[in-house]
Parts: sequence; C-alpha cells; structure tokens
Amino acid sequence: MVAVGMGDIFWLAPLVAPAGSKRWKDIGLDDFSKMYYAIRSAPLGRVPAEVVASAFYGFHPAKVARYIPAVWETTTPDETLETLRSIADDVFRAQLGDWVGSADAQQAADLLRRAADARCEAVGGRPLSAGYASLPWPDASDPHLTIWHAFTLLREYRGDSHIAALVANDIDPCECHLLMAAATEGGCECHQAFRQMGLRVDTETPPDPAVPTDREWPVADRRAALARLCERGVVREDGAITEAGMELHIEVERLTDRIASAPSNSAFEDAEQLTALIADPVHLLRSAGDVAAVAAIRNEDR
Repeated sequence: MVAVGMGDIFWLAPLVAPAGSKRWKDIGLDDFSKMYYAIRSAPLGRVPAEVVASAFYGFHPAKVARYIPAVWETTTPDETLETLRSIADDVFRAQLGDWVGSADAQQAADLLRRAADARCEAVGGRPLSAGYASLPWPDASDPHLTIWHAFTLLREYRGDSHIAALVANDIDPCECHLLMAAATEGGCECHQAFRQMGLRVDTETPPDPAVPTDREWPVADRRAALARLCERGVVREDGAITEAGMELHIEVERLTDRIASAPSNSAFEDAEQLTALIADPVHLLRSAGDVAAVAAIRNEDR
C-alpha cells in the first residue's frame, strides 16, 4: 500500500528530529538505541527482554537485553509515550506549519482513523499493534497527531504480520535479514530504502553496538544462517539470491500484504485520495530527515 509506505516518515520524523534530543536525555534515554527500544516496547509495559526480543524478532536477544529492562530505571513506559507524543506534536507543527490544522489534514486523519480502527479489531497474534491499539487516540482537534498515531499503529500491524509470514515460511530472526539483503541486492524493489541504511549480505563484519541499525548477530550466527539458506537453495555461498530465493522472498511479502490488509481491504479503498492528501507533508518531512538519517546515527550522537 503506497499510502502506508509514505506514512513511515510520520513515524520516523519525531525519532530523528534534533529538537527532541534534550527531552530524551531528560528522561535518561541519552542514546538512539535506548530511545528506540523504550518507544517501541512501551505499549507492552515492563515486560522481560525475552518478550521484547520475540516481538521485535530480528534483533539478537543479547542486544535487546542490553536495553530492556534497563531503560525503565530512569523513566516509565507512560512517560516515554507522553514524551514521544509531545515531541511529535512540536516536530509536525514546526515542519508542516499551517497544514496541521488544514482540511486536508483532517480528511487524512479521518481516513487513517477508519483504517486503523478496522485493524484494532483484529490484533490477535500481533503483540506490538495490540499494545498500540490499547493506547488512547489523540484529541480530534489535533489531526496531525491522529495521522501520526494511525500510521504508527498500521506500521506495527504490518510488522507483526510480516513476522507471522516469516514464521509461516520457516525463516528465523537471523536468516530473515540475510534473505532480505540478498533479495534487495538481487533487484527486488520492496526494500530498496534499507540499502540507504547499509543493508547488505555480510557474514564477516563483527557487530557494532554503536550503530543502532546493527541487529548485532555474531559472525558465527550469520555464517550458520547463510549455510542454512544455502542448504535450502535460496541463496548461494557468496550471498547472491537464487531464483527460488527470490520466489520465497516475494511470497513472504505477498503474504504479509494479504494478512496486513485484514480484516477488510475496504479500509483503504480511498488509498489514492489519501496519497494525494499527504503528498506535500511527506515531502516536507522527508526533506528534514529520512531513513538515510537513521543510517548516519551513532548512539553517542545522542
């Protein structure tokens, strides 16, 4: 869904905005990874690292355990979510100007609220989207925050659905990144944005804890994952994807799209209209910072 993909920047902008740096530090989230793990896991409450690792899926459990539950020593899930909402409000007002109170913003908010509400009724087996579905919606007088909250929920709903598709196709948390990287290098366009974040088939570079986007799977784990994928016939020893591998990758993406559209495709029957409504704010937000900005962040920058 093009409109949902465009909406990722609404989720990302408050995370990368320099304006939020001091407020994150004020609650003890003084590097990007602390902030990231706190934000995404906050709707689940104070749960063990094993629960967060399972819900996030692609990160090495030891990386998750470095931040969870340690982030809750200086703040709380509720304070984290309130800080995020406050930063989002300021960022959108600063970067989008009068658009936040426009008729277009209100119309986009109404369309997205309807789409998100439909999915909130079917969050079984989707822990992160269920967590966000339990949170109160922003006030109706703040359509920009309704848009932000809806896109966040829809993003997590698709993420939960993607994990379900990976599990259904017997692709484990370490293998999934290698397969996605191989497919991207092989020409698949669905994850080309991740190339800006340094995504590539790499089984030799040691993990770097200073890089937030590094899932931190040890070299031995990545080598073993590549060997399993080779045995399955979906990649070659040099990491290049095979025809069967590309077919598997596309099947996973198609299954993800199908189950992420449940319970009703009609919720996005106005996708073209939504795309037109958010085109200008998406352009403004991307001009201020996009996925490439995440690739450049190191934890000490915060």
